[in-house]
Amino acid sequence: GVGSRLVLAAQAWAREHGHDRLVMEMQSKNYPAIRFAQKLAFEFSGYNDRYYENQDIALFFAKRLV
Repeated sequence: GVGSRLVLAAQAWAREHGHDRLVMEMQSKNYPAIRFAQKLAFEFSGYNDRYYENQDIALFFAKRLV
């Protein structure tokens, strides 16, 4: 729906402005966001175990824009 269209628009904008990668960040317990990133062909690219104020783990998903 709307989320997919927003990410696709962000990808188009990033390509037009010469960027070669898009990164999404989310909390490790945000399962819907993780599935959403995977559905849009983003791949797991790392984590930070103290990214948030409450010390929750952040997951990073990236997608190359070719």
